[in-house]
Amino acid sequence: MRPEWLPLLDTIGGIEGVYPNREAFFHNSNLRDFPQGISSRGKINYRGLPVSVENKQALAKLLTLVCDLDVSDLSYFDGSHEPESASLSETEKARLALARIGQGKYRKALLSYWEGCAVTGAHQPELLKASHMKPWRFSNNKERLNPYNGLLLSANLDAAFDSGLITFSYQGDILISKGFSEASDFGITPKMKLRKLDVQHQEYLTWHRDNEFKG
Repeated sequence: MRPEWLPLLDTIGGIEGVYPNREAFFHNSNLRDFPQGISSRGKINYRGLPVSVENKQALAKLLTLVCDLDVSDLSYFDGSHEPESASLSETEKARLALARIGQGKYRKALLSYWEGCAVTGAHQPELLKASHMKPWRFSNNKERLNPYNGLLLSANLDAAFDSGLITFSYQGDILISKGFSEASDFGITPKMKLRKLDVQHQEYLTWHRDNEFKG
């Protein structure tokens, strides 16, 4: 990994199966797109951050993080991304970063609350996605970590919800976009509804209906 990603090492280390090396840079003459540094032998070389990855699932999570951000986004992790970020501890910044890729305490909170898919009740954790009702890009830090701004959904429902092809009414009934004529082909039917709904969900569901749903 590029040295510019150094602020992310603690966050990366919070992904299960990913182990960054915090002790030293990796030097190799083949890393010609990487910045130059000085090796332990005093030679000028190209350097990067060594990271060990345990399995394909861990690699997918790591790639989700690094591909979702670019170097300009790193200000987010040093507290300058938003005015309120300046007062966050390193632990809180890491929690936000992990929430962005569906890991850490935020995902655990959704798993604990919903105990499966919020609609179908399916329990296989690997196939459930932590989806924000008010998207990350429009939320402040408090909203990003608020479990009432989240739904735990199976992959097909998550993709449809994130794309605005479905949403949910005040009572929790599913609303399907008129442009989503193939909904049933993806196992999505008008009889579906959220299995439970708290008053604290309403603000975020309303936001999703008003701003994301394609009607």
